[in-house]
Amino acid sequence: MDAEIENRARAGHGKTREPVEALVMRLAMQEVIEHVPTTRLTIEDARSAVRVAMLRIRMPFQVRSDAVDDRVHRGPVR
Repeated sequence: MDAEIENRARAGHGKTREPVEALVMRLAMQEVIEHVPTTRLTIEDARSAVRVAMLRIRMPFQVRSDAVDDRVHRGPVR
């Protein structure tokens, strides 16, 4: 939901839309930075966190080759 709001805001400012996965990752990293004392993290800790987050984000977006696309298509929200 936050990613869609971000994309709407970007469109309102004349910017291009970003992939939802990228926005989710950015929002998740902002939340981590706000709540975790980053002075105690090593570079390897940060890399591991990003790697795990990317794997977790990709899983819901993977589509099986035999899956049926039955998503609801909605018009723009006004």
